[in-house]
Order: sequence, then structure tokens, then C-alpha cells
Amino acid sequence: MSQALLFEVYSDEIPALMQRDACNRIKRHVENALKSYKLEGEVQGFASLRRVGFLIRCLEHDTQECFSVKGPSVEAPSSVINAFLNAHGPEICYQNKTSKGSFWFSKKETKNIEEVLHNLCVNFLEQFHWPKRMRWHETDDFSWIRPIHSLVCILDNKLLAWTFRAQGLGISTKNMTPGHPASSQELTPPWILIPHALEYEDILKEHNLWVCPFKRWTYLQSHLETLANDHGYQVFKEDLALEGLLGEVCGMTEWPKIFFASFSSDFLKLPPPFLLTTLKHHQRCFPVTRDKNLASRFIVVLDGTPLTPEIQDGHQRVAEARLSDALFFWNQDLRYPLAHYNQHLKEKIFFDGLGTVIEKVRRLEVVATHLDDSGALSAASALSKADLATQSVREFPELQGIMGKYYALAQNVDPTLAQALEEQYWPLTPGQDLTAQSCLGGWLGIIDRMDTLVGFFGIGKYPTGSKDPLALRRSAYGWVCLTLHHTYPFSISESIRISLESYRSTQRLNVLSNKDSLDLLEQLIFKQFTRYLQEKNISREISEVISVLRFSQPLGKLFTLANKLHKFLQTESGISFVSAYKRIFFLLHNNKEGLKEFSAPKHSELFEPEEKKIFDYISVPWNTEDFMATALDFSRCIHEFLDVLPVIGFSSRMGLLASVLRYTRPLGNLSNLFTTSC
Repeated sequence: MSQALLFEVYSDEIPALMQRDACNRIKRHVENALKSYKLEGEVQGFASLRRVGFLIRCLEHDTQECFSVKGPSVEAPSSVINAFLNAHGPEICYQNKTSKGSFWFSKKETKNIEEVLHNLCVNFLEQFHWPKRMRWHETDDFSWIRPIHSLVCILDNKLLAWTFRAQGLGISTKNMTPGHPASSQELTPPWILIPHALEYEDILKEHNLWVCPFKRWTYLQSHLETLANDHGYQVFKEDLALEGLLGEVCGMTEWPKIFFASFSSDFLKLPPPFLLTTLKHHQRCFPVTRDKNLASRFIVVLDGTPLTPEIQDGHQRVAEARLSDALFFWNQDLRYPLAHYNQHLKEKIFFDGLGTVIEKVRRLEVVATHLDDSGALSAASALSKADLATQSVREFPELQGIMGKYYALAQNVDPTLAQALEEQYWPLTPGQDLTAQSCLGGWLGIIDRMDTLVGFFGIGKYPTGSKDPLALRRSAYGWVCLTLHHTYPFSISESIRISLESYRSTQRLNVLSNKDSLDLLEQLIFKQFTRYLQEKNISREISEVISVLRFSQPLGKLFTLANKLHKFLQTESGISFVSAYKRIFFLLHNNKEGLKEFSAPKHSELFEPEEKKIFDYISVPWNTEDFMATALDFSRCIHEFLDVLPVIGFSSRMGLLASVLRYTRPLGNLSNLFTTSC
């Protein structure tokens, strides 16, 4: 029998960010509940400003189902058996023989479907997870995201009547839901009758209520673009994304209405990021452009409020008040050179145990002096955190670096240096394209991240398990991306050492000499390098091969080598050489004599042609490209050598094979290709 169940929870306004993933979480929660009740159905979750819930279509169930509950063994103590009989009722208990012996069983029948669905809805109310919940009743300790006002519970066209927490909240289910508050002049909104569960969404849409968040987002996206285009403007594409501003605004309205508003063109003198952040952050409105230039107009989304001249003027006044504050901050901050704000960084603690922000700046200058003789990196380091003390960044911390760039440009600082102040925080996301990043901005980001990593690891604040509250893994991954993009010439170990010296030069953190912590940092960075390789479709095994070189080689060279190995090992030459290498490795390591360190034999000690061929190969100075080009012939010589000549007991031949392994060390430890999984 196929039916449909609707369950809606109507409450006070739910924060928009709490709604973002609620639909999927509701769907998963109800699907798991259906499985536990041995029911099947198609679950759709919904979440809007005032209502959340679910609709189950094609609900399949049996009217009744019998099952047995297994009890204790018949040989169990009488007290245990009596407890089972009393709990289930002696009249429905019986003994049955199984493959593991005789046991007591209790025969039971499932509750009817309405009781099961009642339990499912109560379970949803009691167990569904909200990041934050609140209590509102004087005596009932039940909590929900916001105070609940009504419940709808309908099976097809039948109201499932029950009362939730009759002794406390006492909320009874209905087949009606409140309309939008703006749809009536009364203090309480009118009620909307739901005749059938499957008609719920359509009926609410007839009353201008959009309960499906995806449909609401699609509707708003289309109408915002249309309204802007009709007036000759364009909306920022990133604002219309589900993860962008529109995704948040969608959760702030059930009855979307949109209109244009404007502000004085005098505010266009503000840096565009400052103006845009002010409008988006404070007003949740949509700025527009015309011919790729920012316009003095914006679009507002309302929740059912009738559009009147007074409403429009009110939004414009509030927007201009915010922009006036922003313009005041901008003009006040420009009264002093950017470097002036460094003195205020003495009052800002970078982290307990790592000193102030100005101390961090001084460390960056020390590292910059070591790395760059031109002075450009030192100059960028000196200004790198100055904007943190400006009023604009205090108001909008997400503009750090961005405002530093605009202040520097307004004060005629070298444009390359000014650009580096913003670029030091790139990549902001794992997939951000670094093509546009300058070398100066990239190197500033490299030394800044390493200073952070060395400091936190030095005081023992490193990630454990899945926990990483300081986002150090993300910092390490960003460091890897930057060093590869900008061909940073230092290895991981050397980079840590350079940063460590800057801490010592500022007489901060002698505990940073803790080698174990710094070893953990080195391992973390290489793990992030391995992640980077895997994103480039280079296997983890190749990362293990080259891991022995991380102490001496910069990541740029390791990446080039990993790429070459990746291609080489897919060719006939690579496969053949790994096979030959494997034979040598296990021959030497499976014999006690092989554990000795054999020196390379002299040419005069070799008499067989197979020995001389191998000797000639490994006598050539190492070149990776040349080796890979001749690897097939080399591997054939090795196989021929091992097939024809005895090795055990011949120190010269053992030494020759050991020399082959040593000869290929520039490729890394190739034995990791076939031993890491053992």
C-alpha cells in the first residue's frame, strides 16, 4: 500500500545559515528512521524561514507484521527467565530450539502504520540535530532551533491527530499551517488548509510561500538577473551562487519580493571591495555593475513586505548611513602613512606564547633579508600586517590585505609592493588559480605561512586526529601550493630552519628547538605535498619513493621528479626496471650477507661480460633523462646477470648489485613501490 506523509514544524524565524544544509540532513535523518521501522519511501526535506519538515512519497508498508523477540536460554537462571516473561507477558512467550540451543521467544505484532508514523515524527522532533537549540517553555525542557507554534501531520488526506508533550508544550497536530504574516492586516496570520499531503507545496505556492529552498533560490536567481538586465545592469555572478549571498538571502524570505534602490554616487570613491562588503555584510543586498563598472544602485530582497516609497527610502537611508561610516573610516585611515599603523600592532597579540603581531612582522623582515638582497621582500614584510590596525579592517576583518593594498596605492607606494599586501593571503581556497599572483606576493605568503606553522608547532599546538582548530593543515597546503608555483629554492627542512632562526633572533620561544615538534611539522607539510600530487593524479606510492629526498630537495624539484617517475613507470622501460630492481632488492635483503654494506667493485675484479655491462652502466655520471631513456636495456642486463651468474658468496657481485641500488638513489627509494603495502 502506497501513501504520502507530510510533517511540518512551524516556528519563529530560523537563522538563514542554519537552513543551508538542513534539507539534506532532514532527508538523511528520516531515511534512517524509515529503515529502522522497516518502511520505504521517497523523502523530501524542506526548510524555510519559519518552517521545516519532510514529505514522504510512495510510502510502502504492511498493515501489520509479526516478529519474534529472542530471550534468554532455557538453561538460564530462573530469575532471568522470569524477568523476560514478566516484561513481555507469559501468554505470548514460548520456547524454540535453534542451532545454538533452546531459547525463550516472545511473539509480537507491529503497531499499525499511524502509530509508527507518529513515533517517527516524535523521534524527528526529539532527535534531529540543530547546531544550536533553545528552550522556551516554563516547565518543559524540550528544545528546538526556535520556539514551535504549530505542527502539521497528514497521511494522504487524513489528519494524524496527536499532541506533542501533552503535559508540557501541549502542541496538537493540525491539517492547517499559518500563512505569511504579511498576507493579513491582523496580528496573527490566516490559516491555510492542506487537504492532501501531496498538495502541500502547490497550495503554499498559491499563497506566495516557497518552502523548497532550491526552488526559492532558482526563482530569486532568475528574477534578480531579469530585473537587473531590464534596467541595463548586471548582478555579480558570485553573489547568485548557492554558496554566495543569494544562498543566505534565500533563507531570509518565504515570500520573495525584489526592488531597486540607490545611493549617492559620492560613495563610489570608496575602494570597491570596501563598498561591496559594506552593502552585502550589513544590508544583505545585491550591488550591480554597468559596463563592468560599479553602479550606485543595488537590489533589495524583502520577505512579503509590500513595496512602498517609504520602504524604498528607508532602505536607501540605511545603506547610505553604512556607506557614510565606511567613507569616514577610509578618510580617517588615510590621515597617516600605512607604516604608522605598525606601532598599534604592539597591542595586538598574535597568539599566546608567540608574542605580538609586530613581533611576527619583525620575524618576517629577518627571513626576508635572508632570502632577498633587493630589499623588496623586506619592504613588503614591514607593511604586511599594518592594515590590521586600521578602522576598516577592524570593522571587516575579511578585508585584511585587500585594504592594505588600497591604502598603499592611495599613498603612492610601489604598485607591485601594494599588490603583494593582498596576494600574501592567496590561495584563499584550495583550488584558487595563482597565475595572477606576483612573485613578491607569493614569497611573502610563503614566509608568512612558515612563520605561523613553526610557531604553533613549536608551542605544541599542532593538529591531532581530525581536529585542526587553527587550520594548520590548510596553511601547510597553501605553503606547498605557493612554493611549487613560485619555484621556492629551499627544502622543507631548510625553510623550517630559516624561520626558526628568525624566532631565535627575536628572543622568542627557545622551546622551538624541540626537534620532535619540528619533525611533526615536516611530516605534515610532506603529507600536504602528497595530497597535492594525488590531485595531479600522481599516486601515493611515488610520493613514498621520493620522500627520502625531502630533506635536501625543494618541493619544485620533487614535483618535477614525481611527474617524470609517474610517466616513466607506465612505460615498458619503467615496468621492466622496477622488476629488475625488485629482484636485486630482495636478493640482497633476504640474505644475511646482503645486510652488509658492500663497496663497489673495481673494474679489474670483474671478469664476466654480464658484470662488465652493468659496471659500464653505473659508471656513467647520473642524468635522470638519460637513465630513463636507457632503462630498458639496463634492466635486461640486470635480468641476464641474475639469470646466468651466481651471486651469493661472491662479494664483488654483491657489491655490484648494491651499487646499482645506490646509483638509482637520485630517483628516491624505489623499494617503496613494492614494500609500503607489506
